[in-house]
This record gives sequence, structure tokens and C-alpha cells, in this order.
Amino acid sequence: MSEGGISALLSDPIADGTQVELSLILTQDGIEDPREEPFETKASVMWSAAMEQDAAGGKSAPVMHGLRFATVSTDQRQRLARFLAAIADSERS
Repeated sequence: MSEGGISALLSDPIADGTQVELSLILTQDGIEDPREEPFETKASVMWSAAMEQDAAGGKSAPVMHGLRFATVSTDQRQRLARFLAAIADSERS
């Protein structure tokens, strides 16, 4: 995840260029802040790549997608920057 977008592992492929609506729960240490609304925005699929198939179970391989945020307000961008800074700080600790 970055200020510009996110990678998402999905069970089915989505075509490059497709616009999707995202609703992300931004957590820290796996804990959701009940006072925070989900981070909601539209995003465009920029790329996709199938992961390795599960040979043992015969399941279809999940697909990694690169999603670029399309519409992010100033407030959302600031919130995302604070979230990413908090994650970076916790990784340094």
C-alpha cells in the first residue's frame, strides 16, 4: 500500500483498466479504530499477475492486482499518509 494505490490478492482476475470501488478498513496491529470510517475510493486496475497454482489442492491460482487510487480527496490523502507513517513507525520499533 502506498499513497498512490494498493496491491490486492483476489481469487479471480480483473481486466487491466477496469475501475473498481474500494472500501478499506485501515487497522494498526490488526485493530480497527471504531471512530474511523472506512477509506473509500475508486481505483483503476493497472496490472495483474497470477500467483503459483496450488498443485496439491488443484485450486486455481489467486491473482495479484495493482490498483491505483483514482479519486482521493485532500483529507483522504492526509489520512492515508498518517496511516502509512504509523505503520512505518511500528515496523522500526
